[in-house]
Amino acid sequence: MMNMRYMSMRGMAILLLIVVASAFAGEKRQFGYVGVVDSFDRSNGLLVVDDRTFLLPDDVKVFDRKDSKVALSRLRQGVKVGFYPPRGQGRRALINQIWVLPANWKVRRDLPVRLPH
Repeated sequence: MMNMRYMSMRGMAILLLIVVASAFAGEKRQFGYVGVVDSFDRSNGLLVVDDRTFLLPDDVKVFDRKDSKVALSRLRQGVKVGFYPPRGQGRRALINQIWVLPANWKVRRDLPVRLPH
């Protein structure tokens, strides 16, 4: 009897973990900065998003919303992007990873947004 009760409690715990994990998997990634590309100068590694200039190194990684790596050519005027700006790099922050987002991507307003200075 005790073994049966332990098995059913264990099964319930596993089921609960699966449900919680699947709920988090469906949640959208939240970025420190989301905006629309104004321009991208590939030769100089300059990306302007919402009138702010960011630096992209030669080895920048570009992803789609499903975290699949995509070509750098996806960064063009009018495309919505998201990334995590590093702290303390002044007016031209270096961005090592950037995500190309769908035009209808919504930013959660209940999270703090960090902008580089």
